[in-house]
Amino acid sequence: MSRKVIITFIVLAIVVVAISLHIIGKTYYDLGFVLTKATPSATNPPVLSRTPKPKNTPKETPSPTMDETPKPTETVPNATTVPPFSEIDLDLAYKLSTRSQHGATSNEQRNLIEKYGGYYKKDQGLKRIYLVYNLGTEYGHTHDLLDKLKEKNVKATFFVLGAYVKEPNRSILERILAEGHVLGSHGHSHANQTDPNEWTVEKLVKDFENMDRRVKDLLGEDVHIYYYRPPFGYYNERMLYIARQRGMTPVFWSFTYADWGTEDARNIDEIFDLYMKNLHDGMITQFHVTNTDNIRVLDKFIDKAREMGYEFYTLDERR
Repeated sequence: MSRKVIITFIVLAIVVVAISLHIIGKTYYDLGFVLTKATPSATNPPVLSRTPKPKNTPKETPSPTMDETPKPTETVPNATTVPPFSEIDLDLAYKLSTRSQHGATSNEQRNLIEKYGGYYKKDQGLKRIYLVYNLGTEYGHTHDLLDKLKEKNVKATFFVLGAYVKEPNRSILERILAEGHVLGSHGHSHANQTDPNEWTVEKLVKDFENMDRRVKDLLGEDVHIYYYRPPFGYYNERMLYIARQRGMTPVFWSFTYADWGTEDARNIDEIFDLYMKNLHDGMITQFHVTNTDNIRVLDKFIDKAREMGYEFYTLDERR
């Protein structure tokens, strides 16, 4: 064999070996293997390690910094529902006491009111006053009262009779709601409803339903009444039970006086002295707007009460 042939053979062999090594290396990489060198050592051969092929890198979720405040979870308040007549437990209503009460002058009376979540005082021990007015007939003074409350930045609660909820008084009622006051029910019928023979459970429930319907027809379906003050303050356990079943809170009072005459009966100093004599923590009033007595005294009373550390609330603000 000539030298030329031998050289040609050697070159071809080298080319074949080089091509083979290239193919083997590519195959190992495609399979996820990488040839790596270990630390140079006479005894350590090259190390074959498996490295997984890169996948899609997930996006990192940034961790909150120390000064970030997590957003509070919103709590949806429970809606107060008004169950239909069919859901009221009539058997229990009939069995409840039918005794007639007025005010909350005894422990027995107070316990009965509190049994049904009612108020005659609120927040005892705290300097809070709840101005509450009854509206039965409009004598032309309610806008003046609202003007004064707005001037003094005081919110109040108004209990209205069914007869008051009518078109001529729409602007007053809408203003009461628009200016942040609270609307309550004084009953559809202004009658002593404690006689079980005359005022059956069905008739009592119908009175509540008529009042609710009347309010919604005049002011809108989204207007709800959550407070109830029995006519004349006369009540029995059945009335409180039905009110509570309909999602309403019975409300009485801890201070009232004979203010329902249509003529101004007292001077400001006399009314002011009466207010101050009866002032107490958690006071709930029963006032009327049949004359201007309770309007003329407001400036002096509100200023003095605030000077003594009292604050004015609506019933809704302490529900």
